[in-house]
Amino acid sequence: VVEVMDVLRDAHRNAVVNMLGVAVEHRPEFFAQLLPPLVELRTRTGRPHWLVVDEAHHLLPGSWEPATELALRPRGTIYVTVHPGSVAKPVIESINTLLVVGDHPDKTVKEFAKVAAVKKTPHVPTEKLAAGHTLLWHTDSKQAFDVQTYQCRTERTRHSRKYVEGNLGPHSFYFRGPDRRLNLKASNLMLFVMLAEGVDDDTWTYHLRKREYSTWFRDNVKDPELAEAVERVETDTKLSAEASRMVIRGEITKRYTLPVDEPSGFIDE
Repeated sequence: VVEVMDVLRDAHRNAVVNMLGVAVEHRPEFFAQLLPPLVELRTRTGRPHWLVVDEAHHLLPGSWEPATELALRPRGTIYVTVHPGSVAKPVIESINTLLVVGDHPDKTVKEFAKVAAVKKTPHVPTEKLAAGHTLLWHTDSKQAFDVQTYQCRTERTRHSRKYVEGNLGPHSFYFRGPDRRLNLKASNLMLFVMLAEGVDDDTWTYHLRKREYSTWFRDNVKDPELAEAVERVETDTKLSAEASRMVIRGEITKRYTLPVDEPSGFIDE
């Protein structure tokens, strides 16, 4: 915290606080320590002008009681989350503008409104928003708007390291098998590939035929292209268990750089 504040005291600097080195369960505590000096600096100097809280459901989860005591300012703060229903209620109640992207904008708005106790929500399309578009809703308004955003000048892959090596916590994949005899947790893509190599064919095929792999890639890894590719494998009944493993592993390694020091049996070179 002291190092972060030392950086921000220089008005010409921006700062990114990377918490990949902090266990998921300890991030709320760390953020609770960081926020008061940030609020004090803002009160005194007006800086930082913007505070972007990414993965807000990790830093300010609904179960984190001190969140009710945090001095949260509605203006100049952006919360980014894929699970608005898992964010602390005081945070959700402080939000005055919602920007929604993704496959199911209607579900996102409903999830937000439920936590915020907003009774009347605008009409929201159920279909996926077009690429480069976002749904804009001022929460005191009865109408939402489809807004076209500026295109990025560079192409970015969001959070690829987190999905490869990080800990997805409650959004991990579990290999359990048809009789639920197993409980093997894949908290990231690297572990998923490793465990996929080791589980028996019955367990692998059980999850494959239920299309649970593509569902996990789509909903929790947030990679619809990977999910679509894996879904084609899941519906191809001609593929053996081993062949489907190889194809899915190839689809993952084609999109993500897995650590090179893993045994070669787990990595497609």
